[in-house]
Parts: sequence; C-alpha cells; structure tokens
Amino acid sequence: MNRRIFILLGMLLLVFVFAINIYAGGYRIKGNGFNYIGENGERGSMGVYAATPNDGWVRYYYPDMNLESTAISSVAVSGNTATITGQCKVQDTGGYIFKAVIIDSNPDSIGLEIFDMNGSRIFQSPQKEIEQGDFIISAQ
Repeated sequence: MNRRIFILLGMLLLVFVFAINIYAGGYRIKGNGFNYIGENGERGSMGVYAATPNDGWVRYYYPDMNLESTAISSVAVSGNTATITGQCKVQDTGGYIFKAVIIDSNPDSIGLEIFDMNGSRIFQSPQKEIEQGDFIISAQ
C-alpha cells in the first residue's frame, strides 16, 4: 500500500512541477478527437470533460483497450497544454492510473499513458496530432 501511495504522489508531483494547478487557474478542458497510432493504422479516440479534481471524466478507446476514468485526481494547465491524471478502469477492470495530455492548438494533439497500481506503464499513446475533432482549454 505504501508503495502505491509513493508512486501516485510521485506522478502528481511531476504534474505540479510542470503545470499550474487548476484551482489557481480555473480552467475547463473539454472535447473529443481521434488519431491513428498503431502500426496497422489503428484508431485511438479520446473524449474529455474535466474542470476540477473529482469533477469530470476521460474516456479513451483503442482496439482491445478501453479506458474509462473513475476519479479525476488533478487537472493542470500551462499555456495551451492540459494534463489530467486520475484513476481508471481498463476493459471494465479497476485499479489503474492514467495521465492524459491535451494540447489545444491547430491542430490539437493528445497523448495518454496508463499505469498499473505498481507504477508500471501498461499502455502508451504518444503525443500526436488529431485527425479530426476539437479540444478546448478555456477559463471557467
């Protein structure tokens, strides 16, 4: 249990070092989009609505790997980049941690990492421009 807390705190510290906590900035992140990340052109799509920790959701769909957030731990914004972390289910099984990075640009881009409770990364969708969709980072 202590190792899990240590890993989660380390991930949250990393987010706070590189970004501004949402409570200080008052931002909302919302939107959806998809890109192609697999070697065979598999499509990954993300939907987001997040305003503050414990408020909102993140969903990500990829062949044989679906993520649905169960709790938002942090929402941080620095410029046009939002980082959202929290707990999630993968294929309807809980006990995972995610980190989603959304860049509101032209075009927008998304990236996602999923970790087990021991801190081992089990999935990564590298930061990549979306093919279609729109993400918006706005002041509340």
